[in-house]
Amino acid sequence: MYLRKTPKTRKNGTKVENYQIAHNRRNTATGKPKTIILWGGGRTDDPEVQEGLKELCLSIAREYELQVYDPADPKRTMKASKSREIVSLEEIGQAAKEKSAVEPNKLKDGMIQLCKSIAKAFNFQVYDPADPKSQKPPSEEYDIEYEKVELTISRLRQAAKDVNTVLGVKPIIDPNSDWSVTRLTDSLRAVSDLIEPTDDIKEDTFITLCNLGKLKMEIIKGFKDKFSRSTPIEKENTITANYIDYGLTTDQLRAAVKDLNKNLSLKPQIDISWKEYLLIDSIINAGQDLVRTNHVAEEVFEENTWLVLSTLDALSPEVIAALKSKYPGFTIKNT
Repeated sequence: MYLRKTPKTRKNGTKVENYQIAHNRRNTATGKPKTIILWGGGRTDDPEVQEGLKELCLSIAREYELQVYDPADPKRTMKASKSREIVSLEEIGQAAKEKSAVEPNKLKDGMIQLCKSIAKAFNFQVYDPADPKSQKPPSEEYDIEYEKVELTISRLRQAAKDVNTVLGVKPIIDPNSDWSVTRLTDSLRAVSDLIEPTDDIKEDTFITLCNLGKLKMEIIKGFKDKFSRSTPIEKENTITANYIDYGLTTDQLRAAVKDLNKNLSLKPQIDISWKEYLLIDSIINAGQDLVRTNHVAEEVFEENTWLVLSTLDALSPEVIAALKSKYPGFTIKNT
């Protein structure tokens, strides 16, 4: 599947171009390729159509664990305003099924090809970890200086009120309920990607979001002239945060996150594209919630998930003992 432009001449003689999402399939009778149109009609010069296609690209990237970035500026990732969803990933999949354009077992490959095609149209690039030829975005790390604060539930609630007002988040992050620190923290991290330097958030809210470790460098830089208590300093060959090397691979962490998201119905869910230290922090929080709510070895998790939780010291000795009984080969990695 791919994105293409088709020229059209109006009655008055003016020429315009429309976007189409198409797929080429060989005609079994003639042996010649046939173009099947899965979606079409959006003008290439229509900003809403452009934003809608970007949103589709990002939806595919989230679904298939891809990374969309600007090769000229790896710190800049593709964004869409979400002002209008012109076509969804589900609608494209349904159209492909109804028109017999793509075989069901090849739908994933077709979607990934479409994601890359849309990204290319807007001068972005897609990194596919499953493709050995895919170019990984250059690693650019930073050291960020900002006021370190204790993330108390009072501070998190104040930040939630401000974010709700400024961003109009729906459903709102409820600061007046019995939400735990973990739930408030995860919710604020989830909306951090929506923050822009033009947003009129309070400096205390900005400092809180900085301490949560989810704001992108370009966003922090955008606020540096607005606020006095946070100054980003760009350095080479440094890491974004200090965290313990637990001896766990990124694949192990991501597999555990998928398992936790699925079986705990976490809202907002942990984003598997986060950096390792954020994955670790989120998994630890999820493990602590398990202990607090007495959901221990009864939960249906894969053995890898329990291994990750125990290695991160997120479980009590009693739970670990129960797991050793449940899984005879269960061992804990040395840190």
